[in-house]
Amino acid sequence: MQLPLLLLLRQNRPCRPCSILAVCQRGRKALAITADLGFADQADRAVEETIKKFGRIDILMNNCAEQHVVEDFADISPEQIERTFRSNIFSYLFVTRAAL
Repeated sequence: MQLPLLLLLRQNRPCRPCSILAVCQRGRKALAITADLGFADQADRAVEETIKKFGRIDILMNNCAEQHVVEDFADISPEQIERTFRSNIFSYLFVTRAAL
């Protein structure tokens, strides 16, 4: 059985129609949602749209992360720390909670 595929795209990155096309050409259903999953309301919306389109979520794979290399730890700004935690930790929690 071919499961539908959901592509979640970061708000600050352009959608790649070729990704959706590649999935569809293999006979699978696909949905692309642009969201910043580090915010609960956007994670909720992404899950709601997915369930509306496919009826349910059978498998949830959280695979969203970012890192920024700096020479000196003191160079990391509070904004960058928050952005990294939103992407690497909060998104996993918010999407999982919304999907339960």
